[in-house]
Amino acid sequence: MCTKKMANLIQELVPLSTEDQESALENLSKQLHPIQIDEKVYMIPIEVNDLIDNLMEQIEVLKNSTLDFGRKKN
Repeated sequence: MCTKKMANLIQELVPLSTEDQESALENLSKQLHPIQIDEKVYMIPIEVNDLIDNLMEQIEVLKNSTLDFGRKKN
């Protein structure tokens, strides 16, 4: 993170309670990934992102196997 952004972040933390500051800093230390839902971007833990990716892969496999099952062989 660049120095200017870090300075701004610290300034934003100043008015918060110690508990809220600790919570904000703990969240910053986690690896988060953006996900867009209905034109809004949410930051989610990497583990949740991986779970979503794996579920999408499983859906594709099931979709393809269902399509293959429904086709008639000549």
